[in-house]
Amino acid sequence: MLTKLKTIDDLHSKNILKNPLEHLNINCFRQFRENLSINFDHPLTILVGKNGSGKSTLLKLIMSMAKGRTPHDYFFETEWDQFNDQGLSEFSYKLDGNNCKEIKTRYSGWVFSEAEQTFSTDKEIKIHLEKNTNGKSFSKIIDIQFKSLVGSFEKNTFFDNQTSTSDLKSKVDYAKRVTKKVQQSIDTKNNNGRKAKLTIVSRKNIEIINNILGKSYTEIKIIEHRFFSGTWGTSIIFKSDSIYSEANSGSGEFIVANIVNKLSSIQSGSILLLDEPELSLHSSAQKRLLSYFLDLIIKKKIQIIISTHSQVFVEHIPSKCIKNFIPDKLGKTFIEQGVNYLNAFDNLGIMFDCVTIIVEDDLAKKILDKVALNENLSRQFNIRYFSGGASSIKTSLITTFSKVDDAEKFIVFDGDMFKCNVVDLSSIPEIDKTEDYLKEQIKLITGINIENFPFHVDGGEQGSNKEQKVDLYKRYIKFFKERVKFLPKQIPEDIIFDRDYVLCAFSFSDINRLDSIKNSKGKFKELSEQTSIPVDSLYDLFIGYFISQKTNSSEYLTISELLHSILSLSKGIK
Repeated sequence: MLTKLKTIDDLHSKNILKNPLEHLNINCFRQFRENLSINFDHPLTILVGKNGSGKSTLLKLIMSMAKGRTPHDYFFETEWDQFNDQGLSEFSYKLDGNNCKEIKTRYSGWVFSEAEQTFSTDKEIKIHLEKNTNGKSFSKIIDIQFKSLVGSFEKNTFFDNQTSTSDLKSKVDYAKRVTKKVQQSIDTKNNNGRKAKLTIVSRKNIEIINNILGKSYTEIKIIEHRFFSGTWGTSIIFKSDSIYSEANSGSGEFIVANIVNKLSSIQSGSILLLDEPELSLHSSAQKRLLSYFLDLIIKKKIQIIISTHSQVFVEHIPSKCIKNFIPDKLGKTFIEQGVNYLNAFDNLGIMFDCVTIIVEDDLAKKILDKVALNENLSRQFNIRYFSGGASSIKTSLITTFSKVDDAEKFIVFDGDMFKCNVVDLSSIPEIDKTEDYLKEQIKLITGINIENFPFHVDGGEQGSNKEQKVDLYKRYIKFFKERVKFLPKQIPEDIIFDRDYVLCAFSFSDINRLDSIKNSKGKFKELSEQTSIPVDSLYDLFIGYFISQKTNSSEYLTISELLHSILSLSKGIK
């Protein structure tokens, strides 16, 4: 899966894969927040959100962009519907290189035009409509609503009213009689597709279907017919060790066979919209179905947009693919973009293990907490202050964590704790990784003699003890290299202290006195004495200013990148 995603990234970066739909802006429409913008930065887009958040509405908007379609086809109001759209509903988009917009007017309904065109009066709209019946040219938008994929037997049993009685036995007897007529029609071919059409699924497509479902079909026939109550329906006959129809198969089998056969002929450069493709499939089949969709992107060079509630369709998906639909306090939907899949998990109520970051002082915790919150990462980290100090973290905690190789634990020290770069043991010949060499490396990176570390080994032969020690030393160095990080600047106070903010917010303070103090921790103490504001309260104020100035702060960027890199190492998030 990750390999295919990387291939898609590479092809997209080289402009071999292009997105027909590049962006969409929605204003004053249904449950969406005003002036909501969505960028489609990747050939795969995953729409994630709770029921009623607007995912299907967004897909319908995209469907309506196609040639021959209008929003009228998908959005209408019955006697019972009352939407509180404020002002003029409008959505604009860039499709196939063209900037377009559609406006819902009071008297003329939805009006399509080029993005730069404006209308001041109803007369202008009328003239425009007379000249442009439908200026849309892009037709390659294919939508599959998985909830609508129902076999003819299920349709007959639950939806049609083909018998005077509604008992199940009557419906089953009717279905049995009808299948004989369907088979006769196929065998004699006397209907020429008017009442029945047979498709024999190709060997290649059967292999894809077998892979997704974990089956061993040797033959699949798809029959579209109108023998049930005169309405069209689809039957599928599966052949493996036995032969059976969709009446005796799972709905997942019916759905997968249908869509694989249909999508095998999809045109290059199409937009494929998939509404809840996880329907009726277990998690392993969902994963293989997603892999199939990635293959379609690569081989057919198409853009795919998926709405889902499934963990499988979200986990480990690149952040730029995920659009997280969130309701605000007023019930309006906004869309988080560029957030990682754990944000989507949180939105869907899916539990996950947080990454634990341990820091050596409380101010470091405050800074990391605020940056994580500002980066929409707060629910993904458990940032803890260890009161024992940096030395105790090095000797006790890292020693313990490295023994069990805990991928969810990271250490972030203040910058003054950095001694030197950690050696890459994989580049050192085994013969050189002696006990003395490893001891020296640990002292170099920690500044602490090995005698102060609790590297306890089992009793037994002296040679055995030595091997265990060497292994523990290697584990320690490996953990330190991979999971020990450092804040920018020497101490946390250096990160947040800002002279310009002092001049702005505390103009009455003695700035010359503050300038004479070299240590930023001392500056905070002096400012506290001058203003009678507790140091901890000053920290909070300066952290708030630090966050507000993130675009101008290299330290903020460094900390943000640090948090993202930790997630990448722990969860594989990109």
